[in-house]
Amino acid sequence: MTEETLASRINRLTETVRKAGRGDFSGDIHSSGLNDELDMLGYAISQLVNKVREQAVNCSMAEDAGRLWEEKYRRLKAIIPGMVYQFALHPDGSFSFPSVNEASRQLFDLEPEALMADASLSSGLIHPDDRERFAVSVKKSAETMQPWREVLRHIVHGEVRWYDCMSRPEPQPNGDILWDGIILEITDRKRTEESLKQSERKYRDIFENAPVGIFRSTLEGKFIDVNPVVARMLKYDSPEEMVRMVNHTSIAEAIYVDPSHRRELIGAVSSRGGWQIFEEHFRCKDGSIIVCNFHFRVVPGQADSPREFEGFVEDISERTLAEEMLKKSEERMRLYFERQLVGMAITSPGKGWLQVNDRLCLMLGYGSDELVRLTWEELTHPDDLVADLVCFERLLRGEINDYSLEKRFIRKDGATVYANLSVGCVRAESGSVEYLLALLEDISERKQVEKALRESENRYRLIVETAEEGIWQVDREWKTTYVNQRMEQMLGCRRGEMLGRPITDFMDDEGRQAAQELVSRREEGIRELHDFRFVRRDGSSIDVLLSTTSLKDEQGAFAGSIALVTDISDRKRAEEELKLSQFIIENASTGIMRGRGDGRIMVANKSAARMLGYSPEELCSLSFFDIDPTLTPELWLKHRNKLGATGSNTFETLHRRKDGTTFPVEVAVNALKYQDQEISCSFTTDISKRKRAEDALRESEEKFRVLAETSPTAIALIQGERFVYVNEATVRLTGCAEEELMGMQFWELTHADFREMVRNIGLARQRGEQVPKQYQSKIITRGGEERWVAVSGAAMDFEGKPAGIVTFMDVTEAKLSEERIQAALVEKEVLLKEIHHRVKNNLQIVSSLLDLQSESIRDQDALRSFRESQNRIAAMALVHEQLYQTRNFSSIDFHGYIEGLTRNLFRTYVMDPDRVSLVVDAGNVSLGIDQAIPCGLIVNELVSNALKYAFPGDRHGTIRIGFQSEENGWIRLTIADNGVGLPAGTDFIATETLGLQLVRMLVRQLKGEISLDTSQGASFHIRFQAINYVEPD
Repeated sequence: MTEETLASRINRLTETVRKAGRGDFSGDIHSSGLNDELDMLGYAISQLVNKVREQAVNCSMAEDAGRLWEEKYRRLKAIIPGMVYQFALHPDGSFSFPSVNEASRQLFDLEPEALMADASLSSGLIHPDDRERFAVSVKKSAETMQPWREVLRHIVHGEVRWYDCMSRPEPQPNGDILWDGIILEITDRKRTEESLKQSERKYRDIFENAPVGIFRSTLEGKFIDVNPVVARMLKYDSPEEMVRMVNHTSIAEAIYVDPSHRRELIGAVSSRGGWQIFEEHFRCKDGSIIVCNFHFRVVPGQADSPREFEGFVEDISERTLAEEMLKKSEERMRLYFERQLVGMAITSPGKGWLQVNDRLCLMLGYGSDELVRLTWEELTHPDDLVADLVCFERLLRGEINDYSLEKRFIRKDGATVYANLSVGCVRAESGSVEYLLALLEDISERKQVEKALRESENRYRLIVETAEEGIWQVDREWKTTYVNQRMEQMLGCRRGEMLGRPITDFMDDEGRQAAQELVSRREEGIRELHDFRFVRRDGSSIDVLLSTTSLKDEQGAFAGSIALVTDISDRKRAEEELKLSQFIIENASTGIMRGRGDGRIMVANKSAARMLGYSPEELCSLSFFDIDPTLTPELWLKHRNKLGATGSNTFETLHRRKDGTTFPVEVAVNALKYQDQEISCSFTTDISKRKRAEDALRESEEKFRVLAETSPTAIALIQGERFVYVNEATVRLTGCAEEELMGMQFWELTHADFREMVRNIGLARQRGEQVPKQYQSKIITRGGEERWVAVSGAAMDFEGKPAGIVTFMDVTEAKLSEERIQAALVEKEVLLKEIHHRVKNNLQIVSSLLDLQSESIRDQDALRSFRESQNRIAAMALVHEQLYQTRNFSSIDFHGYIEGLTRNLFRTYVMDPDRVSLVVDAGNVSLGIDQAIPCGLIVNELVSNALKYAFPGDRHGTIRIGFQSEENGWIRLTIADNGVGLPAGTDFIATETLGLQLVRMLVRQLKGEISLDTSQGASFHIRFQAINYVEPD
């Protein structure tokens, strides 16, 4: 490296450092401290350069001078506190670092040699967000040949660091642009700056939002800064306006009421030092005066001389005003306390009197000097002390702040004084009570008046509440204002439910309408009595008599009414019952008559007159002798004597109608005493129907007796658990005598296996419960023989009590015949099973013979015919197999039959079971043998055809068999495959193949119908009607 080149580089480096110190580089972040350091660094470098030049001149040889320059340049790079580098941009756009000092290792953890060998290592160090700005700065410097300076972030080991980068370009003869630059790490400085900014923001936030006024001012009386509270306090629109307007003059002139005070305050603060507090009057923008607490101090400058002032301002105008008002209030309170018409006292938490007024002294009969030596507890009546102390203790504990109560005090002369006491308290900041204020109103006279009033009210209320009549008071709008207890009882309502409601709400519709018509008469003051019907709360009604009196107010106007309400329900009921009794007597089916001692009829009801064909008036003109043809004077006297002896007499006789005909009657005569009179009353009942019924009953009983006695069927009447009647047939059946049976319980002769059942049915029938009308049982006769009987029974009444009539029919022979028939049926079932079994075995033998014969057949068509015949025989054999394996010989389960049949066909025709699948969808359908065999053969033929022809080669597919019941007894059989289908143009009806011919023949045998669907393979649909189907009614 030549001396000139080294000198040139050193000069450029020096200039770069100096310009960085002066801030000549373009950049957005500069620090005065860093610029000073850079300027000093530039100065030191220039001095070092001058020394190097002097030493170079003294060198005798240029080569020595060059080495000297290189050594000095190296030492220069070593002493600069940062990375010194040369950055070259080549014409082809590539770049390199010709020179880098050792600081790259400290700053970027990169060896200088590595960075000079591979300049691309520098790109990864720059923070992604700063790369574009870096590229723009380099590009601009290259275009303008002006130095650039940027504060960039670099990422070193994942940590973001800040660097101040500066460089100066110089074009080279070979077209390169060479930048000499320095990179200084400023991470600590950036963090310090950020901390300062945060501190400044916090200070500003406190300054702007503090609840008190804050200011800073100069010694000369100019504001440096004020916060919004100060501006508002002095009624300026903003802090900026206040600073501008006040600084136009001075602080002393603009806001101090007395400008000289500011100099005095400054002198006091300067001499005392630290924070000082003053109370000062300040003038607001609008000229008003406020009083403030003024806290401020001196902020010293150099040599402890005052640099500025700072402080706080608190507006205490309201507090000052409040203190003045408090003084006036205390004076008013003192006058109020002394001149109050009620007793007032200030007491201590220890219950002592601290201060009392004259009125309280007068109430208690003590002087004020005497009272303050006592406690209010000593003067309280013993009966009232506990209640007062409870409230007092709650107040001391802070649970309440005041309380009121009525209590008695003992005067000095021993008399009792009633007082209405109200107590409040004044608490300290800690919450404890400092003192209490008590107001005592003398209510002794009021208590005496209240006592007299209560006694009067109690007397009145006692009269009203214990009255036998209800009392109801309403206002001028007829709304209830009072009801007594009797009225509540009458209506079954609580008083609260009635108050405020119109009286008409409790009346029925008729009474409500009548009450509305009487409103004007009540307002005129007319007193009246009226019957009304009220509706009780439970919906029942009550008849009442209302005696109403109008009420007047002080002006004489109508103010309401008060009514005396009497319950007349009993009277009303008595009247109604009397009317009902008269109605019953008049309309009774029994003739009622009252006569005299001589037999003359005095009173007769309508039934008696109607019974005899007379009018009541005509009947009352006759005597008992006229209407009773059997009555003689002797018999009349006999009846009267018996009536006098027993008070009643009942007998049967004849009565004669007006038309002369007679009819039987039952006469019941009663002797009655009404007040002082003795009267007799007869009740006559026409017993013609009863007589005819009795005759009919006797005839019926005779018929039943003859029928029962001559009946070959055993008949018995049971009541409870005993026989009450048995006929002769019962005696013959059981072998027991009639007297023996009558002493038995009805179930004693029953076989032990049936005894509980017979007893339960017999008793349940008498209770009226549902039981079998007929059932069979076994009895043990007197001789020990077991007999089967058919029992029939019914419920009836016998002599007014529940009973049961039962017949017993001997069915022993029929029972034995039934058992023999049942045994024969079992034998026939065994034989029938054996027949089906042998038929199945014979068919199996035929199939086996065919199989043996087929082994010698070489013709494939003949062999196929043999196989088909074997399958047909197997289909028929399967039907017989299912029949002998089931208990029902009339039909078989076709679902199981289809599965067994198709399983055999698949074994015959399908070599690969996975190639063709079978789906059976058969409902719960059973067929008789006459239809099962044809259906089985149809399934055999069509499934065989599908297995043989529907899936040629390796074709896969599915065969579906459906067997379902339809309406009206029809059955649908479907056999479908999704194979190749029938050849085009095939008419399955006219085909000559044996299988399809056999299918058509079997369908005709079933009297069914067949159809074919070839849209998807081949699908045969066969419908026929089940033989055992019955057409519904």
